[in-house]
Amino acid sequence: MSTDAESTIGFRIKEDFAGGLTDHEAVGRSTAVSGSIAIEGTEVTEGEFVVDLTEIEFTDSPGLPVGNRARAMQDRGLQTNTFPEASFKLTSPLDFGQEPEVGKTIDSTITGELTLHGVTKSVTVQAQAVYNGATIEIGTNPEELPEIVLADFEITPPSGGPIASVADTGTFEFLVTLTKS
Repeated sequence: MSTDAESTIGFRIKEDFAGGLTDHEAVGRSTAVSGSIAIEGTEVTEGEFVVDLTEIEFTDSPGLPVGNRARAMQDRGLQTNTFPEASFKLTSPLDFGQEPEVGKTIDSTITGELTLHGVTKSVTVQAQAVYNGATIEIGTNPEELPEIVLADFEITPPSGGPIASVADTGTFEFLVTLTKS
């Protein structure tokens, strides 16, 4: 099964403007996602996804144009000129135990390697999957978004001097829609 156009990967990170006068959560998302999974019986035995970080779109924030945030996050934070992609590779099979029922949400734990900013780390993600007959949707559990410590991936949070700063940690989220290929 491979990804389709509805797949989205994103992140959330806290921003501080004017020394705490205005706090904001920046959200960046990309639909430039490719990847696939292999299924044998009731197990997902392989899976790998790649996201083009140069295609991230950012939410608006009071007082800060979207273009400024995009340049700061892409040029100084993620350094997408050098590290244009992030990837996730499943390292442990995901066993559903039985064939999923159509429309039923299944909670699961996914273990794999996340590569971001040229650094690869093992991560465990609480996810939810729904089989819709023709597609499978797999996404992060909105109640338990995985946290990323930027320093673990050698990322320095971009700063706008005394006017704007970015937190040292953020969360990532995904919703991957897969169709039979």
